[in-house]
Amino acid sequence: MKKLLVVLAALLAFVSVFAESQPVTGTVTYAGTASFTLVFDQRGLDVYSLFSQTTLSVSWAPSGDTKAGFTFSLVGLPTGLSLNITKAEFSNNYFGLTWKSKIGAFDKYISGTDYDGNAKVTSDGVLITLPAVNGLTVYYADLATEVTGVPTNTIATIWFEDMAAVKYEMSPFTFVAGTYNVGGNKDTYEFGGSVEGTVDLGVVKPQVRAFAGLVEGATGMELAYDAYATANYEIKPITITPTVRFAEKLDKLDYVSDYVYTAKSQYVQVAVNYKDTFAPVTVDVTATPKYDMTPATPKFTLAFKTTVSAEIKPLTVSVYYQDADLLVTDTLGKLEAKASYSDEMVFGSVTYTIPELTDAATATLHVTAQVTPVKELAVSGNFRLDTKQNKNGWNAQADYTIAPSTTFTFWVGNLTRDADGNYTVFNPDVMWYGKLVYKASF
Repeated sequence: MKKLLVVLAALLAFVSVFAESQPVTGTVTYAGTASFTLVFDQRGLDVYSLFSQTTLSVSWAPSGDTKAGFTFSLVGLPTGLSLNITKAEFSNNYFGLTWKSKIGAFDKYISGTDYDGNAKVTSDGVLITLPAVNGLTVYYADLATEVTGVPTNTIATIWFEDMAAVKYEMSPFTFVAGTYNVGGNKDTYEFGGSVEGTVDLGVVKPQVRAFAGLVEGATGMELAYDAYATANYEIKPITITPTVRFAEKLDKLDYVSDYVYTAKSQYVQVAVNYKDTFAPVTVDVTATPKYDMTPATPKFTLAFKTTVSAEIKPLTVSVYYQDADLLVTDTLGKLEAKASYSDEMVFGSVTYTIPELTDAATATLHVTAQVTPVKELAVSGNFRLDTKQNKNGWNAQADYTIAPSTTFTFWVGNLTRDADGNYTVFNPDVMWYGKLVYKASF
């Protein structure tokens, strides 16, 4: 399927160009990076380089309405050079066709994204548009290879193992419907349709979203659905945000977006926010009463959070408190106090956090600082104390810009980053490394 799609796009472009007796015009654009890195630490010395040509695009067209183009990815590693086609495009007055090596996301339910915005469908695929039907897009993702090699008399277990969807945008709504084969089960397809948009009621414009589809269950196909609506009504300094949602079995959709993923979510809530500034103090308070029908026994909760901050440059001080439910009296919320200083040469902050005020003795203290004595040099460091783990850690880093394309970094310490990029991981031993990097863009 992958080769067929590329050949089809190339053939259409080739034929259309030479079928007309009009002169051909073309453009070539490119952009990429090349880097060389020298790293040394307590384990030894290493050298590696990378050439990444991320957007080499070639496009051409006759003087008429036919256009075509290709985009290549050229990556060079110590093991060799790799050239791949990442996109092929063809369009005329009747239709537009785009093939991508990674087709990407299409909607929230059929072909969604994770929390970081990365598409869950990573296979190649095609997008088709029809100029005669403005707002219509056909999506086809090649999830599996059904046919390989030469034809045989063998009857395939399944003919369609991919994903197909269609989107129609008619302001202020977007309609999507699609289906796909469930991986690992050659007899099952999941499918559904959704609508999303805004409704103008004058004083408010609610955002609404609805989905319904059939998904694979334990004994057969089951109904999955999502009905969601929210709106903002502002009377400064107060903003009221009511939200209602009734959703079930969205977790059974193979490629649903993480931020709508749920096995069951049924609730009504109203967030009330007050935010105002009484220079130099800013007060931000949000209370959210919620009636949650998700559990077997529905419950009422009252979430609360507030931030009080004061800024007298170059100093900023803030206190933050958050409680998941004020109605639960045997637990208290999270308290965080922070003070920071910032000018052209120096930045520093101190953050003291008590995750649960019921146990006030369990806390973390984090200090970070950076000094830039000259434009080319920055020296920074972190110190963290965690009373619950009974641990502390530190690190120091110096970054020196030798030239616009060349930098040197030296790092030492036992406090390293977690998966989110924050310095929270304590190591038993002190580590160090030096890194010289040359990087050029073109």
